[in-house]
Formats: sequence, structure tokens, C-alpha cells
Amino acid sequence: MLVDLTTLRSKPYHHGDLRRALISAGIELLGEGGASALDLRKVARKAGVSHTAPYRHFEDKRALVAAIAEEGFGRLTERLKNAVSGVAPGLQLLALTRAYVDFALTEPALMREMFSGLTIDRMAYPTSKTRAGIRYIHSGGARKACAGYVVDVSWTCNAAT
Repeated sequence: MLVDLTTLRSKPYHHGDLRRALISAGIELLGEGGASALDLRKVARKAGVSHTAPYRHFEDKRALVAAIAEEGFGRLTERLKNAVSGVAPGLQLLALTRAYVDFALTEPALMREMFSGLTIDRMAYPTSKTRAGIRYIHSGGARKACAGYVVDVSWTCNAAT
């Protein structure tokens, strides 16, 4: 029996945005069981891809966790910027504080991973998004929101340098 080989072409690999899917799956696993629940195989399973697929984007678990933290800083920065947008200057500090606390309450595992430094050394994975997020949180955004108040915002975060 002869088989027409042109009909047996395999479908080319295409996931869409695999990196984003892996980060999203990692964030879900982080929320379910903390950093100890994360490993590349579990993330691959949750994203519905082969266990080797994550290695196309992440060298190891630490690189994935760094990308998750970067995503978290991006989300937090956006939330903080949106919170003070269009708010009267005298109410910006309150709006900024509420947004920060709300993020911490709705994303506790992500927030813990972003700021703990226990799983990864942020200095080994410096990204502009993470540095910008930390800088906004610890200086720029806070300084603007605190204008006119007696608040010490001179502290810095080493990961931002």
C-alpha cells in the first residue's frame, strides 16, 4: 500500500507567545504553592507544552522566576501609575498606598517573590522593567505622591542601581 507523503506533513511547532504563556503558568503555580511549587516541568505541563519547551526561553528555574518577578514589577508599576492618574495632589499618597496594599493582598505570592530575593539574586537578572518598577515604587512615584508631606523617601533599593 502506497502512502502519499505530502498528506503526512507534521504541523509546524507554533504556540503563539510561549514565553508569556510560561510566565502566566508560573504565576499561577506561584499562587498555588509558592516558589517551591515552581519547576520548569510543572510550568510546561500547566502551559500545555512539552517539558523541554521552557528551555527555549529560560535557562533554568531562576531565569523563569526572574521573568515572573519582572512581570510582577510591571503589573505593580502600572497599577500604581493608574492609581495616581487624575487624582488631586493631596490625595495621591493615599491612592498610591491603597493600590500598593491592594496589589499585595490580591497577589501575595507574587509580591513576596518580587521583594524577598530568596529565590533569585535580582542583580544576576537585571532588567529595565524591574529596575524601573523598583525605582518608581521607591522614589519617583512616591516622591511625587508625597509632595507637601513630611515623609522620608530618601531610601533606595540596591536592586534598582
